Amino acid sequence: MKMNTVLIFLALVAVCVSGVTVNPCTLPIDTGRCYAYLPKWGYDRQSGRCIQFPYGGCGGNYNRFEDEWTCRRICQRLTKDVISWDAEEVN
Repeated sequence: MKMNTVLIFLALVAVCVSGVTVNPCTLPIDTGRCYAYLPKWGYDRQSGRCIQFPYGGCGGNYNRFEDEWTCRRICQRLTKDVISWDAEEVN
């Protein structure tokens, strides 16, 4: 459990330090431009779930997580905020 917390913290720090302001969970899943087959997890907005996909090893975007737990932990929390923000905009 401690290790997962550290991984989430490091992922969020990496996003903050890199200057990325977009929610990674709103990005499409991108397998990258190389040809390795590295199993990763990404948030699929259409299904509302984290799904496993083959990452090529380079390129891609921030919608890429080492495991399903991390993807769900970050994206379910972030997408709830986005959904409620969108609902406020509509009304």
